[in-house]
Amino acid sequence: MLALLVRVDNFQDNSSRSFAFAKTPVRIGRNALNDLPLPFPFVSQWHAVVAFDQSNAAYYDLGSTNGTTVGGQRLAPNQPVGIPGPEYEFRIGALRLTFQLANVPEQMITQSATANPDSTVVSAGLLKSTQSRVAGGASGHPSFEHDSSSTMMIDTASIMASHAAAQTARPTMMGPARNQILALRPLYAAHRRAWQELQQGLVNALSQVPTAQVPAAITLFAESFPEVASEPQFKALAQSQNVPLPGDQEGSGGAAGQLVQQLAQYLVPSRPAPQSPQEMEGFLVRALAALETFGTAYVSLRRSQEEFGTEMVGSQRRSADPTPIEDAQDPRPVLEYLLDWTGDGDARMQQLRGQYAEIMTHQVALLGAVMEGVRKLLQVRLSPAGIMRHVDGEAGAFSFGPFKAAAAWKRYLALHDELTEDKEITSAIFGRDFARAYSAALGENFADNDPRRVPSGRGH
Repeated sequence: MLALLVRVDNFQDNSSRSFAFAKTPVRIGRNALNDLPLPFPFVSQWHAVVAFDQSNAAYYDLGSTNGTTVGGQRLAPNQPVGIPGPEYEFRIGALRLTFQLANVPEQMITQSATANPDSTVVSAGLLKSTQSRVAGGASGHPSFEHDSSSTMMIDTASIMASHAAAQTARPTMMGPARNQILALRPLYAAHRRAWQELQQGLVNALSQVPTAQVPAAITLFAESFPEVASEPQFKALAQSQNVPLPGDQEGSGGAAGQLVQQLAQYLVPSRPAPQSPQEMEGFLVRALAALETFGTAYVSLRRSQEEFGTEMVGSQRRSADPTPIEDAQDPRPVLEYLLDWTGDGDARMQQLRGQYAEIMTHQVALLGAVMEGVRKLLQVRLSPAGIMRHVDGEAGAFSFGPFKAAAAWKRYLALHDELTEDKEITSAIFGRDFARAYSAALGENFADNDPRRVPSGRGH
């Protein structure tokens, strides 16, 4: 598989990291949404992009604060710089970056430069088993260190252990083994009598407790003897006093209920976990509303971005086989794709992060392109030299002294009047120079033949 190999040397601690990217462009910057995040203060949030095809690669500095240097010279913003090979070094502060195109095995491709396979990020694996945590250790994945304080594991194995029997088919038991099981009936009867005696003892004890302390006494009893939480009589007693039981199958919904409670505790730590079915329903309804709001806002954001690209550049950027996250025409397919528990959740979350990085890259490209449009307007139409050339071409015999100065001022006033009209100033700034700079900032140095470009059908 063709990939862009990236080596990052850090002269501050003399460390090196290597990455391989199969998708173009590769975004570089301090923001974690970049394909190659560089968490250093001298790196801009959206510092640069590298675009490549089958035989060429080009580096674009996105107008970063501290810039990028090659051979001691600072690169111009939004201008392509060809990358002939790994001997061509790009410097960002204390970092040295080198790039090379090569065919590598698919398993070497870097999926996320910040992903740590031994930890589970909440957005990608909130409900993964603790087994992933105990299998930890130092990661061999080439990545920069990142803050793992936002990671969380939920031990579903211990919750599901008590429910394993309900998930298996009931076996057929014949012969002596069946008789041995049935012979346990006297012991079971003794067990039930013991429970009745225990229950009566509890009732007698509660009758001696002040009414205000009865719920606390029931809670203490449940904590001291947790097995009684499965007894219907005790559950009814606890419910009559509004005492929640952690092991109550009806109150918490069993394993599923406990998972909902843990999810609620993580997302809403300032509130106690929901206990009743009504509280759990309220939490899930609120979570659904939040997801639908996110989906609607995300689709609107993506649609606006594509419409802008179509109007200004005349094309859209799409993969050959776009996912619902990239297509983003309706929020329901987006949410279905993200929440499908049978798919590769980590890969889909990385795709979502990539789309947000794409949106941010477009914002940076837009700012840079507007600056380029204004710069060209000042350098060409409003430049003193351009105005004087126009005067020299039209003034003829009067192109000297006060006549020439008056003609130049008249020409400037005419240009000023033209540019005060909305249509004219829009055309001047958002013209060909804007489109060229906008495409360049997105890393589309091969814009005309890039397979991701979807023509809009309008003229250029």
